[in-house]
Amino acid sequence: MEINITNAIAHEVLEVIAHRKSIRAFKSEPIEQDKINQILEAARWSFSSGNEQPWRFIVAHAGSVQWQLLFDHLAEGNQTWCKYVPVFVVTLAKKTTSKGNPYKHAWHDTGAATMLMAIQATGLGMQLHPMGGFKAAELSSALAIDEAYDLVCISALGYPNDDLSALNERQQAGEITRSNRMPIEQLLINI
Repeated sequence: MEINITNAIAHEVLEVIAHRKSIRAFKSEPIEQDKINQILEAARWSFSSGNEQPWRFIVAHAGSVQWQLLFDHLAEGNQTWCKYVPVFVVTLAKKTTSKGNPYKHAWHDTGAATMLMAIQATGLGMQLHPMGGFKAAELSSALAIDEAYDLVCISALGYPNDDLSALNERQQAGEITRSNRMPIEQLLINI
């Protein structure tokens, strides 16, 4: 599948960043454990406040009880396109530092680690699509997540699929274009 990567990029970026996209059309083929390890290794090397490394992950493969549990707790809109996703990655953030203080940067740091996973996945010919659309409280309970952690997101991980027939018309259009981004001028706050 060829993605139009030039329609929204105003300034040159690394090729792996230009090709990163939150796709919805995934091949159902399994992902090699070595590649999953490489993606997790990328997350390990993310920056974090005080080197606390608050991120934790749960990896669930299609066909497993854990995968089905995650799928069942996705928002209905995400379930429509996630049925062929070979791997889900649950991302958690530790709420406190190693000294027991509130970790106010935990979600920021965990987001950075998640982005490194997405970039690594793209470099390996895959895509990682983080989702916020899921029943967080119910899923935390079903997974018996320790209260020391926040459930941040569930990401779909897999190889892109050129066959878009499993997607609705709007989703198909989104697979071949990039979503709009605010111009840099709107990102900057002048003080």
